Amino acid sequence: MDRPEDTLASGAEMPPLPRRRGSGAAAMPRGRPALRCACAAVLLGLATGCALSGGPGGLPGAARVLAVPADLPNPRLFDCAAAGVARRAEAGGPWPPVTLRDDAAGLLESGHFAERNRSGLRVRIERPPGAAQARVALRASGAYHADLGAEPALADFTAWLQACTGGAVR
Repeated sequence: MDRPEDTLASGAEMPPLPRRRGSGAAAMPRGRPALRCACAAVLLGLATGCALSGGPGGLPGAARVLAVPADLPNPRLFDCAAAGVARRAEAGGPWPPVTLRDDAAGLLESGHFAERNRSGLRVRIERPPGAAQARVALRASGAYHADLGAEPALADFTAWLQACTGGAVR
């Protein structure tokens, strides 16, 4: 204890600190293999999940603007859309039911469209009353936001709308 840092300001010597087991460079463990493997597995899982999700904000989907006659009322358009969603769900497709319908505002959604952490084919139709266009958006998310086929599903759904409205929707 001849070093200056081993003495107090009063000049008295400091008592030695107890040494912990395993402290010091010679006793430093090299690492626990199980812990290292677990950490590596977690990091690999996170990296894989992020890679499969397409990055931030990357929900698979498709959208189309359809020409709609101004004299076609929203209730008729939305009845066709709701029937199309129900038929596809009955056929075993991943189509959740209609969760929001507001004929006056011109909005129809299936499967809680706005929520990100949902899987399945979800549709949103926006058409202000009397407008000559309707915007149809479809989200097609599977596990890790894998694309369930947004473009083919949207093409099939819009074909259904065209047939159901007697060709009024284009």
